[in-house]
Amino acid sequence: MLMGASIASIVWIAFVPWAKLKRLKEIERRETE
Repeated sequence: MLMGASIASIVWIAFVPWAKLKRLKEIERRETE
């Protein structure tokens, strides 16, 4: 249980910034066009 929670937290910490960067890049692409 503890190991699963730690893996989930690592995935969350890695995924959230990646999703935000992807969203920012999409917004920048729309502004440049």
